[in-house]
Order: sequence, then structure tokens, then C-alpha cells
Amino acid sequence: MKDHMLNSLSPRQRQVLRELKQGWTEAEIARRLGITHSTVHKHVHAIYRQFRVHSRAKLLVRFLRRMARAK
Repeated sequence: MKDHMLNSLSPRQRQVLRELKQGWTEAEIARRLGITHSTVHKHVHAIYRQFRVHSRAKLLVRFLRRMARAK
């Protein structure tokens, strides 16, 4: 990931972001990654802050735009 905003995410936050991109819920992500739902929720909100968004839809739009620009 070449984008500074994406690179500033922790490895776990990048994992959570990839799972969100696949459409998994927070509970499903928690099960898939072997962490608590609360931890996933904290990661999701840290990602929201980093991308300066307040919803999953806005996050995914911003993320996909950045990925398209990075290519």
C-alpha cells in the first residue's frame, strides 16, 4: 500500500479493513481473526478516524478510491 493513510494503519487494522471490504460484520471479523468483538469495534473506529469518516459505506468508498489511485 503506497498511500500514507493506509500505511499509518497497524497490521491488525489493515486486516480488519480487508475483512470489512469483503463485507463481513464486526462479529464475523472477530471470529475470523480470533479476537473479541470489542477489539474489532475499536479497530473499526480507529480506521474511521484515520480516514476521517463516520460510516462503513464512506470508509469503503474512500478506501477503494485510494486503492484505485495507488495503481
